[in-house]
Amino acid sequence: MKVDAVKMAKEFYETRNPTMRWSRLTLDEKIHMAVLAERSACMRICREQALIAFERGQPYIAERAVTVCVEQIRDRGAP
Repeated sequence: MKVDAVKMAKEFYETRNPTMRWSRLTLDEKIHMAVLAERSACMRICREQALIAFERGQPYIAERAVTVCVEQIRDRGAP
């Protein structure tokens, strides 16, 4: 699966700021939006993993999956 980071960041920004345009952001702001978009995507994956575990009747595993996932996102930090 190929991920277009610029497209993902642009969509993330413009969805949350419909009156603003991506082209007006500085490079630092674009990098910041890319980091936020990546974290948002990672959290969606964490949520899906937790929901699968919860649906299987394993709430402890669901909670642990989210905790580990969040820790991994935090450990990566911002560039």
